[in-house]
Amino acid sequence: MRKILLLAVLALGSSLVAQAQAPKPAAPAAPAAPKPLHSRAPLDYQFATRAELDKKMFRPGDTHSYVVTDHENFDVEFVERALITNHIENHVHWLDLVTVLEGEGTLAIGGKPVDPNYANPAEPNGTKMTGARIVPLHPGDFVVVPAGVWHIFSGTATHKLRYVIFKQRE
Repeated sequence: MRKILLLAVLALGSSLVAQAQAPKPAAPAAPAAPKPLHSRAPLDYQFATRAELDKKMFRPGDTHSYVVTDHENFDVEFVERALITNHIENHVHWLDLVTVLEGEGTLAIGGKPVDPNYANPAEPNGTKMTGARIVPLHPGDFVVVPAGVWHIFSGTATHKLRYVIFKQRE
């Protein structure tokens, strides 16, 4: 019985010595810092008065606009348009969310271009389209133009159309 007890003590002792000498498993690595969601920095606070926007929007022609925020996946633009009869557009990768601020106008949407120009494949344009739905626009109206749909916003012969557009990359 002494031999068995001695062998058990020796076995237990050698096991404890082996455990003490065995290297401890490495601590798990710290998690990597999260990658930023965007390649551009977040936007800072912005404020512009109507008078400041009017100054920045002006350019010769039937369309005046100013992009107040231009980020990688969205932008915000203020636009004022007179009557436009010779320009259509298609934003292949951009969803347009538009709120009419003042004036009157129309949206021609969903037609087929007569003379498409694909010099810029992401933003084709043309001068005319057939089969478009004509939607009258008034202050407070809200419109969603899906990406890839031919359209044009226009004022009327007697009124300019002023709106704000939020463009979201699709």
